[in-house]
Amino acid sequence: MTYIVNDNCIAFKHTDCVTVCPVGSFYEGESMLVNHPDECIDCGVCEPECPVDAIRPDSDPEAKDWVGFNRKYAKLWPIVIEQKPPLPGPDEMDGAVGKLETHFSEKPGGISEGQGRTMSLLVPISLITACTSACQSRIGAASATRQGI
Repeated sequence: MTYIVNDNCIAFKHTDCVTVCPVGSFYEGESMLVNHPDECIDCGVCEPECPVDAIRPDSDPEAKDWVGFNRKYAKLWPIVIEQKPPLPGPDEMDGAVGKLETHFSEKPGGISEGQGRTMSLLVPISLITACTSACQSRIGAASATRQGI
């Protein structure tokens, strides 16, 4: 399982999720963020941070189509690892239908001179503990499955 960003991020681009992500799996487009499904470790700390409920687990029936979308644009857009101001936009856009067709841009987000797809991580110890626990649970479950337990 992974977490994805859906079209409710469009026209807001809140980056609260970015500041709590322990692996830096968020990428920035001009009008929204995406979460790389192959880099996300499924810890879930980003989901409650989104003020517009645009982050959903891929197990959510409405999220299925967004996995490929997030993967595609994460490969094209620059990584974002620090909080930035959200886009200036009206609150009426929250939950608006058709934003993908009317407000989405394929253009990458702001890349500063000399910036690329590399990153450094400064992760709070509380997140490392949460991630370690999440990974140990997943590794244990996968190991038990392989051993037929």
